[in-house]
Amino acid sequence: MLIRSSFIINASGPIGGNYFQRDGGGLHIKAAPRHVQNMHPARKATESYFQACLNAWRTHSFSTSELNLWAQYCHRHPFTNRVGDKYTPTVQLMFMRMNLIRVRNGLAVIYVPPAD
Repeated sequence: MLIRSSFIINASGPIGGNYFQRDGGGLHIKAAPRHVQNMHPARKATESYFQACLNAWRTHSFSTSELNLWAQYCHRHPFTNRVGDKYTPTVQLMFMRMNLIRVRNGLAVIYVPPAD
């Protein structure tokens, strides 16, 4: 195998689980399919909580007043990123965040934000 900087210039045959082949179309790298482990039960539960909240967001017909309440709640509760910058979350992000916590704790989904 010939490597120049970060590019592979010439390679052929199996190397490290991949198979390198050159033809008229250029250099191709093939890899055998990797075995994927079964999903852990905790991950299945988390995905089911997320799916429940996402379905609630998609199927509920939000009124303008409900969306305005969520927008006001977002402005009153900004998030802080890793760098320390504050930003206002979107209505959907805040809805999902609030309801993921509720669904995980066995409570019902809320369509109006909690009172401060």
